[in-house]
Amino acid sequence: MTLETEHTTLFEGKVTVWQPIQGYRFALDSVVLAAFTHPKEGQTVLELGIGTGAASLALAFQYPDISIHGVDIQTDILPITQKNIEENAWSERFKLFGGNLMNRLVEGHFYDHVMMNPPFFEQHTYTNSPHEHKTLSHGEREGALKDWVFEAHRVLKSRGYLTIIHTSRRLDEILTILSVNFGSIEVFPLWPKAGQPSKRVLIRARKGVKSPLVLYPGLVLHQDDGTFTKEAASIIHKGNKIRT
Repeated sequence: MTLETEHTTLFEGKVTVWQPIQGYRFALDSVVLAAFTHPKEGQTVLELGIGTGAASLALAFQYPDISIHGVDIQTDILPITQKNIEENAWSERFKLFGGNLMNRLVEGHFYDHVMMNPPFFEQHTYTNSPHEHKTLSHGEREGALKDWVFEAHRVLKSRGYLTIIHTSRRLDEILTILSVNFGSIEVFPLWPKAGQPSKRVLIRARKGVKSPLVLYPGLVLHQDDGTFTKEAASIIHKGNKIRT
């Protein structure tokens, strides 16, 4: 099945992104995930659940000397992802895999960084969308959160970094899962507005390292009138990194 798509851009037109008109569509989460991922020159990054590639495209723009691999269960989405890669002239820097976590289709590759935006809702706690892609992206099905973290651990190099964006209500669960094989955990809350509870949280952890957890002040996304704060706008519109 060929999906009908529409064109948009990131970073004031500097990055081209095509996405399905119906079903899953990337959001702010993809951009801030990339902004919190800090590879070094020449390193390789894997995005688990790459979708149409918005987070990886943002990261490729920010770091012109890295290589990126992406895996996604929604194999009919990957031609759109490949189109995005080609239209940004980054074909030599990307490699895509189709399949779920249990298939382990990235066998034989090991990465300096893994980044991911896993489904937020546990099995049997969400209503299916009429669009299958949206349901798969928002709710756990074949792989629970611990499976995503396990797969990231498996393919990371020693002392490699895992970066996650997730819903704040599952932070305690995420920290419990990470504590088994990861350390040097950094937590960066995203606040919708000043004084409001956090709805999203960025977490970065390091494989095989046991340094203490660090909790950052985080980032306020919106002013009272709904516009982005200066700091958020610099990340979302300009492609600036989140510095800690």
